[in-house]
Amino acid sequence: MADGTVDAQENPLTKHRQFRVAAHHRFVSLTAHLFGVALLLTNRGRFDAWPADIQAAVKAAAVAATLAQRREAEAEDDICYRRLIADGVDIIPAKGLDRTAFEQAV
Repeated sequence: MADGTVDAQENPLTKHRQFRVAAHHRFVSLTAHLFGVALLLTNRGRFDAWPADIQAAVKAAAVAATLAQRREAEAEDDICYRRLIADGVDIIPAKGLDRTAFEQAV
């Protein structure tokens, strides 16, 4: 980005701040076209062999962790959004975008 080889990038707001992208790009479009996930995986046979109470505890913990992670991500996005604005970054919210034109362009 610094030498102009790349003229745009795709990252969540947290990475935008962490990588100091605003030094090279002062525009951000909140397209909401990507949803990041972290998987919790286990072998089906092993999971099925666990006692029912352990299975239920793992499922409940996964639901709780998912909700907590989404709350944290939303809070972190809010912090980054406010800091980017304070840094002079021009942020275009999703409602300000022509989503159809964006989809056609990419």
